[in-house]
Amino acid sequence: MWAGGLLEENLGRVLESMEARAEARATGSSTLSGPDGVSGESTGGQPLSSPWTVADQRSQLLQGVRKTVNAVLVRALDESNRAQPCESEIVCLFCIAIEAVVEHQMLPPLFSLQPPSLWLGLTRVQRKAGALARQTDIARPTLHAVLEAAALARVLCEKHLSILPNVGRDISDAYAGRLWLCLALARRSLPEWLVLLARALS
Repeated sequence: MWAGGLLEENLGRVLESMEARAEARATGSSTLSGPDGVSGESTGGQPLSSPWTVADQRSQLLQGVRKTVNAVLVRALDESNRAQPCESEIVCLFCIAIEAVVEHQMLPPLFSLQPPSLWLGLTRVQRKAGALARQTDIARPTLHAVLEAAALARVLCEKHLSILPNVGRDISDAYAGRLWLCLALARRSLPEWLVLLARALS
């Protein structure tokens, strides 16, 4: 399925769930069935839902986001000669889907926190910068842009997470990697940057 179709499908599911919850709050009652057909009754105007229902809904939403992100990255790699501008429809839908998932207090798994993670790949680019610069088929401006964005992402990450106590290194690295992706999209350079990243990991 085209990535845009996945985005629309996932976004529609998220919005339907949000609308249902909003309607339940407005009416002051809600009956949400659990996996065994048990319904949650509302109390004091606040809708109740079983933990199984909430867990199942979140699992489905996260699975949809994961498939969507994978489709977007595959498309970016397949069309390495044409970047996706930030104002394009697919990028806008992607951002809306992420924001909708955040409304459900979920952290979308843009990539695995287990090795090899995105930040691990960027670390290897930094370590191999000298060797990569000597390769004639790699443009030095591209390499410089990737390294500069990685350094900026780390600085921004430290500033953003400084207000949180005891942030683990894996979370910090994951967040820095996501900021790097945002910089790549903002500069319309994600395809060529991912190609260079793949070279560093090979």
